[in-house]
Amino acid sequence: MQEITNEVKLAIRENLLPLLEIHSPIRNDKLKVLLLDKLGLTRDQFGFTESGGSKIENLIGNEFQRLKKFGQAEQEGWIWKTKANSLPLFSAIVEEEEAPQTVQMVAIQEEDEAEIVINDEFVNPAATNRLLSCEGYRNSLIESTPCYGTFDKKECSGCLLAFWCSPFSSQRKEEKKQERIAKKQAKSAKESLFEKYAYKGESLKTLLENVGEAKFVDNQTKEVTLCMFDSKTEIQPEESCVFVKNIGIISKALYNEIKDAGLIQS
Repeated sequence: MQEITNEVKLAIRENLLPLLEIHSPIRNDKLKVLLLDKLGLTRDQFGFTESGGSKIENLIGNEFQRLKKFGQAEQEGWIWKTKANSLPLFSAIVEEEEAPQTVQMVAIQEEDEAEIVINDEFVNPAATNRLLSCEGYRNSLIESTPCYGTFDKKECSGCLLAFWCSPFSSQRKEEKKQERIAKKQAKSAKESLFEKYAYKGESLKTLLENVGEAKFVDNQTKEVTLCMFDSKTEIQPEESCVFVKNIGIISKALYNEIKDAGLIQS
């Protein structure tokens, strides 16, 4: 079974609208056949989903949905057609007097010079849409899209912003995952800290109240010094340590224990 490559995705994206413009209005199943024939592909070539749908035909359907969102196509039941009196997005915005600055921001680029960038799932639409190559215009779309950053492969594959939203959403998920792990580790460290020094009672409370304003110093004595909170911990000569108000000198190891427990604001 052949995999749907980025080249296949790009070929469908480049050929669907021109073919639809020629045959509009047309039943969607007939247009799919025409497009696959034009590209030398078959519906069986790329396999089927668990529900029995053709994967390549689903991809064509997603591309059509993208054209609908783009304002270049519309649908009546099983009939696909180009949108009546529609203008290319670039031309439409040029004619709007309210947004002259947007047009000035667009970098004009010849189609044959456009660099086609592909990530793991999507072809960069900026390669064929000059407006989307403008970062300012693209950011305005992002700001007006409430769902940006919550990419769903099934629901969003036809969206113009999917190329950027997909990796951004993955990054956000990873950051949230790391944040949850850090909170879990801090909680565990906090519990261990209170369990370890529970016998200190009021001294522990005093330490935690003042450790946020602690000062780093060095043991300037030529002898081993004991931590003034935990007398079992030694501080070697010239070793870095920490001064805490109302407690005195404590070891850097103890300070780090408190910090790992999330009890010191960085």
